[in-house]
Amino acid sequence: MKLPLPTVSPTRLLCACLLLFSVNAAAQYEGQYRYEDVERVVAIGDLHGDYEQYLLTLRSAGLIDEADNWAGGKTHLVQTGDVPDRGADTGKIFTHLAMIKRQAWLEGGHVHTIIANHEAMNFTGDLRYTHPGEYEVFVTKDSAKLQDENYVASVADIKESLPEDEWPVFDEDHRLQFNEEFPLGFVEHRRAWLAEGKHGSWVLRNPVALVVNDSLFMHGGISARYNTMSLEDLTKGVHAELLAGDVPKESMTRGDDGPLWYRGLVRTPKAEEAANLETILELNDVSRVVLGHTYALGIIYPVQDGKVLQIDTGISRHYGGQSSYLELGPDGLWAGYGEVKIKLPESGEEALNNYIDRVADLYNDNPELQQEILERKTGCKP
Repeated sequence: MKLPLPTVSPTRLLCACLLLFSVNAAAQYEGQYRYEDVERVVAIGDLHGDYEQYLLTLRSAGLIDEADNWAGGKTHLVQTGDVPDRGADTGKIFTHLAMIKRQAWLEGGHVHTIIANHEAMNFTGDLRYTHPGEYEVFVTKDSAKLQDENYVASVADIKESLPEDEWPVFDEDHRLQFNEEFPLGFVEHRRAWLAEGKHGSWVLRNPVALVVNDSLFMHGGISARYNTMSLEDLTKGVHAELLAGDVPKESMTRGDDGPLWYRGLVRTPKAEEAANLETILELNDVSRVVLGHTYALGIIYPVQDGKVLQIDTGISRHYGGQSSYLELGPDGLWAGYGEVKIKLPESGEEALNNYIDRVADLYNDNPELQQEILERKTGCKP
């Protein structure tokens, strides 16, 4: 397969990789969309490239041992996506998740991983939040040569696509700007995120959403536009768009109302979202929806009368490093914070406030989080 090469924008001199997708070579999700009779389920939210915090969270939940091997037995772990960006450890997290997937399966457990918006962004070449370290890990002795070839191809593309009077000056400053925008390791990074690359194929082996027991797990949420679609159709729709290469802004994959980006289940007032939420719960025969994506101010937070649970607490140190996990078992729903577990309230404002107070007591040395928790408790939501 020919190496994908970037094309320089005539106005901003920015590159956008021309990804060449091989549909026949692409991996596809082959798992189930519903898992029943699971005794213990643990869910963790957005990781954003922070390997150490990811391991800390798994260890706090008793899912890995001191050697970082699976120790969760028959537990089902659900990671709701947003592994990449903000930090440099995407590859390390993917590699470890793949390892414990195999180990858990051998013990009768399961590790579920879900496609999120940042996986899709990297797949399609939207690198706005990519950490410089993500390129550095791909650097080899051949990287300088690849960068040179990339630059030559970009200059050729400009000369082919623009009249000569619109060409930039191809001087040393132009080359330095190019090297800054597309550093060593950039080409290799883009190769890894192709459909048949080690990161891109990982994405295509994941679903958009799945059900374990009576809970639906996904990254963003389901809007009224898509709430009658099956989970399988949601996954196939996103996969097809990713493989098509040119994903429109209003598509299922990129749209604000698509399952990777939608925030309405968390941010829309309860009365306005009630009909949509009930449709989702009834169609999928579940009691609740568990979501990442929308930052929950450092705490695992129930909204919509507990029918929606936010679990993006900012595990990555980029967002504060608030390690947490959600545990679902025969004795109810629990929020894990380090070595402490607090039962989630079933209903009622008083019970919710008591829960928030208990979380606040854990973090009395973090004034910013204290303020955020107070705002959440008093109804001043972001």
